[in-house]
Amino acid sequence: MKSSHTMVQRFAQVLFALGFLTVPLAFAYASVSVSIQSLSPSTSVTVGTNVSFTVSNSGFSNPIYSISDSVSGSSVGSGNINSSGNFSWTPNSNDVGTHNLSIAVNDSSGDSATTTETLTVSAAPSVSIQSLSPSSAVTIGQTVSFTVAASGFTNPTYSVNDSLSGSTVVNGDINSSGNFSWVPATQDAGTHTITVTVHDAQNSASVTEQITVSAAPTLVIQSLSPGSSVNVGQTLTLTAAASGFSSPSYSISDSFSGTTLSSNNINSSGNLSWMPSSSDVGTHAITVTASDGSGHTATASQTITVGGSGASIQGLSPGSTVVVGNPVTFTVAASGFSSPVFSISDSFGGSNISNSSINTAGYFTWTPDSSQVGTHNLTIYVNDPSGHSGNTTLALTVQTPNITITSITPGTVVAPNSPLSFTMSQAGFVNPTYTLSDSFSGTTITNSNINASGYFTWTPATNQSGSHIITVYATDSAGHSANTSITVSVNSGVSVALTAPTPSSSVAPGTTVVFSSYAYGFTSPSYTLQDSFGGSSITNADINSSGYFSWTPTNADAGTHTITVTATDPYSHLASAQTTLVVAAGSQNVTTTSSSAVITDYLYPGLTSSEVTALQNILIKDGYLSAAATGYYGSLTEAAVVAFQAAHGIQQLGVVGPATRAALNSAQSSSTTTTTADDGFVFNNFLSVGSTGNDVTELQKRLTTLGVYSGPITGYFGSLTQAAVDQFQGAHGISRVGYVGPTTRAALNQ
Repeated sequence: MKSSHTMVQRFAQVLFALGFLTVPLAFAYASVSVSIQSLSPSTSVTVGTNVSFTVSNSGFSNPIYSISDSVSGSSVGSGNINSSGNFSWTPNSNDVGTHNLSIAVNDSSGDSATTTETLTVSAAPSVSIQSLSPSSAVTIGQTVSFTVAASGFTNPTYSVNDSLSGSTVVNGDINSSGNFSWVPATQDAGTHTITVTVHDAQNSASVTEQITVSAAPTLVIQSLSPGSSVNVGQTLTLTAAASGFSSPSYSISDSFSGTTLSSNNINSSGNLSWMPSSSDVGTHAITVTASDGSGHTATASQTITVGGSGASIQGLSPGSTVVVGNPVTFTVAASGFSSPVFSISDSFGGSNISNSSINTAGYFTWTPDSSQVGTHNLTIYVNDPSGHSGNTTLALTVQTPNITITSITPGTVVAPNSPLSFTMSQAGFVNPTYTLSDSFSGTTITNSNINASGYFTWTPATNQSGSHIITVYATDSAGHSANTSITVSVNSGVSVALTAPTPSSSVAPGTTVVFSSYAYGFTSPSYTLQDSFGGSSITNADINSSGYFSWTPTNADAGTHTITVTATDPYSHLASAQTTLVVAAGSQNVTTTSSSAVITDYLYPGLTSSEVTALQNILIKDGYLSAAATGYYGSLTEAAVVAFQAAHGIQQLGVVGPATRAALNSAQSSSTTTTTADDGFVFNNFLSVGSTGNDVTELQKRLTTLGVYSGPITGYFGSLTQAAVDQFQGAHGISRVGYVGPTTRAALNQ
């Protein structure tokens, strides 16, 4: 129903419109309004927090309130506001989000008004236990820690409570970041329900963790046999009984200098077995230590006295490994015995060893045949009329006849027209006959390359370049046979390549000029110099053993110098290369043009051009290409480009596109300062599997010093060296490619 003042107003408007009134009448009537007051606690609340406010109205008679919410599925309804305009609502977990509330007010006179309020509901604060270490079960003295993760709090504070009476847990065990750390004492044995409560200005929440504390682990020595005093050759056993451990491991220490007792004498169950030798006579204070992955540890000690009566093996020949047909001998020394009697047993099924194999003096001799191949665990017993007894053991391994390759010269990488030789070592053969085979198609190796003594020699020709798997076979009249193989790489010949002179091929007197020489196919090369310029100050002292040339010309050197670098090695290899230097007249500075070429074209395999030459010079300079610059983009150049791309994070396509050109030109224009390690050696060359020479020797020495290489110093880059380089790269954050490129050289030279 409309209000009365509204009806009068409408009636006056009609009269005026019909002309009955020429002056409109003015009426005064009250306006209506509504507003939100006393909002509590704020427009942002969490789930479970009550929010309230009052809708104040003006101009209404007996107002009626209704409410709607923009959030679908909201728990807000008209029931949350009463007839006095008081709103009260407690949001639940489904109400998280932003609520645009619209409150409408009406009365029976037809008056109406609307007001709005925006409320933001966030999830209720929560806490949880994270990173419990080592577990919920610990022992006295073992640190237990965890982190309390608090969500939905502002500047939280933490408190801690423990259910166990007399607990040593206090609030100081948890810091302001919620990190809890506690070391239980003896009084803390039992089950602890630890409650952590988190507070802030408005919120509070708790979380619990149950910790079980048990007594500290123990270790005792049991079942000592035959007792704390034993004789040489007599077996001592004991058991280390561990309590409170999880999968314990055991170790042994002994105060006796030179003891034969070690941790190998105790197994994973704590059972120790040890037979002292004559060198163990004396007093042994042994300590057994038990530990586990949870950090538990305990020790137990026992004093053992070793007497001199016992048996020991002496003079074993040829050793604990013997070949069929070869005799093995040793003597059993019986200490502390009078008129000893010897007997022997063998674990090997079908053994032909018997008591007759050892005489009354304790001398053992036996020649195994082919039926005895395997492991023989011998036990030799000693007794005498006085009741003394002892025993000693020996493990003998019998092998079939075999052959091995030794004394490889110069190594497994050889140049054409350079002799390769090695010697065969054999065991178990009688006057063996040797034959050969080679995997290389068209090989020149024949049986005549190895003599009756097993000495092999062969000089590969140029057409033998490649990989040769050489297999040596041995046979004898007794029907024995064996074979072994070796892989030999014949490189494509010898050559010398020079890098571009730096800073330029044209310099002023007093300016130092340098370049590097690379000798391919050489073994431990040495370098000599020859200069076409009469009266030149250049001497052989200007080039070092690594092929590095450094020279500072004087005024007397003004002119053109054609410098020839010649490399030789102990195997009569010889090769040379030339470069030209121009020294300007007088002492004035000379403006030079860099000899470095900028690559602008797309380069690909099969192409021949000057830019390919420039590409190869860059790859040689940076150590990716170990061949002379020819101007032809062949397989070696393609492989070097792939290595360069891998080192610079570029897709490894083997062709020179925009990204590779940019990286190559950057490498060409940048300068590098090389520092040296304590041994003074500087690595300048690219090294990979198959590389040989002084650089590899120095690499192996450097890696040995750094503790990542434990193989022999051979000068050959094999699998052991590759594994050490890989480990070095991993330790220095370098891509583990297994070869020595620019990044690895820089790390080695630091």
